[in-house]
Amino acid sequence: MPGEPRLAIDYGTASTVAVLAWPDGRWLPVSFDGSLTLPSAVHSSGQNSVLVGADAWRHAAAAPDGFVAAPLRAGTDALPAGDTKVEVADLVAATLRHVAAEATRLVGAPVVDVRLVVPAGWGPRRRTWLRQAAYRAGLGQPRLVEAPVAAADRLLAVGVPVPVGALLLVCDLGAGCEATVLRRGPADFEVLSTMADPHAGGAQIDETLVATLLGADVDALSGGVRWTVLQDVRAAKETLARQPVVTMPLPAPAPPMVVNSTLVDDAARPVLQNAAELASRALTAADVTVESLAGIYCIGGTAVLPAASAIIGERLATVALPVAQPDFAAVLGAADAGTATADGTAIEAPTPLPPLRRLAGLALPAMASLAVYAHFMTAATFNNGTPTRQSAHYYVLASWGELATAALFALVACLTAGSLFGVALTYADRHHHKPSRAGERIAGGIALAATAGVAIAGLYAVVAAVTFGQSVAGPLRWALLPILPMAVCAAGVAWLAGRRSVAPGQGWDAFLAFPVSSVIIAGLGTVLVAYWAQSPIPPGWAGWADTVGRLGGLLIGVGVACTLVRPVLLRLVLAAPLAVFGIVVVGPGSTGILAVVYAIAATLWWGQRLWSLIRTPSAAPGHAG
Repeated sequence: MPGEPRLAIDYGTASTVAVLAWPDGRWLPVSFDGSLTLPSAVHSSGQNSVLVGADAWRHAAAAPDGFVAAPLRAGTDALPAGDTKVEVADLVAATLRHVAAEATRLVGAPVVDVRLVVPAGWGPRRRTWLRQAAYRAGLGQPRLVEAPVAAADRLLAVGVPVPVGALLLVCDLGAGCEATVLRRGPADFEVLSTMADPHAGGAQIDETLVATLLGADVDALSGGVRWTVLQDVRAAKETLARQPVVTMPLPAPAPPMVVNSTLVDDAARPVLQNAAELASRALTAADVTVESLAGIYCIGGTAVLPAASAIIGERLATVALPVAQPDFAAVLGAADAGTATADGTAIEAPTPLPPLRRLAGLALPAMASLAVYAHFMTAATFNNGTPTRQSAHYYVLASWGELATAALFALVACLTAGSLFGVALTYADRHHHKPSRAGERIAGGIALAATAGVAIAGLYAVVAAVTFGQSVAGPLRWALLPILPMAVCAAGVAWLAGRRSVAPGQGWDAFLAFPVSSVIIAGLGTVLVAYWAQSPIPPGWAGWADTVGRLGGLLIGVGVACTLVRPVLLRLVLAAPLAVFGIVVVGPGSTGILAVVYAIAATLWWGQRLWSLIRTPSAAPGHAG
């Protein structure tokens, strides 16, 4: 690697991250036992033995007296550890020493150029104290870089346009929250104001979750139990950023509890609303209006929560965006890192899977729609003439249920992309410097998606009518009537989305994601039933014709079950009678019946989306911006 590396460390209240960067812009994250984050917790026995990170948490339950979960919140005085006392600076130095050792292992030699990320609100006393801790860790005299300034530098590095004189609001959502207003000067960013609240971040969310789950305040728990529960809650919260539910152990004799993302959202909402108020106060302190900002960006580990940027944006009546890799944004800016890692790849932290799931949720219904529609068009047969040479008794035999299913899948694909339509509207508003509420943009996105889905369904009908040489009225009935109830539910969701001040707990992407398994299974079943009803069966397969049709009916029944319920066990229970229904109903004209049944199931799914928004309270109007 050409040139001497730089080591940047973001020593946070709850966790620490670090990266190595080289003069050519390439960078490498420092990992700790396979993880990219190191807990800032330490455990001291008072005998010159200090455990850091995950090791400290593991010893917290057995020996809680020597455990310090957040040294930065312990002040600068000495803490009791066994029969002696240990200085907080020594505890911080232990963690920094461990980071330096891992960095040395990666590059093969000690790193001389070290940068430490610090909050913008720290004064000279705390900065000097941190320098002393770094010196004790063997890091020399590191350069201190303010977190919001480092994050703003990172935005410039990845191509975000911030002209000289532009104003930014950076909300650092970690264990607490720090909101800072910056102005870009000719040489660097200048801090105009900063507001901090240790109770407006992830630590408070964890304590609220503990109180919700156990019915007791964190401080009321005994030392070992307290740290064990907090660790389990934090792990569950991080897991719920990637999946909808997780099983979390509780202190004996209580059994494990299933925790879902809605519970986390309920606990996070008041905390994040405090963070939003903090951001508003930072603007007031800087004598800056929202309209004069070039952007609002959220960084820090808590910024990965879907509701974080939504709540801040709603409070300020504009767009608040989580930056890419929010927990690494400040440390990458402090390291002057480029856009590629040292091995030529980029880390899609913190959650790489949702974009892939979003693409699957969009692509599969769209492909299923086209596939079912193509089979509908090609399998139709013309009797007593052709579309261009019709006799008096000309008619078309077609699987009209396939047309209805293709139209439904088209609407599903468009509605799944409703949040992306909302993003497009967001960028349009920003391009024209037009402030609008986030709820209004997602509402517009859903409405636009529903309109596009209905338009595609109508286009399907018109093309079929022209191709078959028929009146458009019949195909339009099959294409539009089964999906209209679902479109009405989607319109209701859009209306309520425009009135909400926060996004659903799992975010709008997940909220609008129709079950992909249902689309695949029901689409295949529809084609099989239509093939049995419309297509000539090869002589060697004549005995299997009914089996093909019954299998198609079975699959549609299973697809309905996958639409109505999510848990696997409930799907199995519901799929059995629905599969039997699908098998029994297969017969002449059955594709239409099965298509209507599936459309009813899809409408019920959207009705549940609508009901969940109706029963979820929105923030007070004063907080909606």
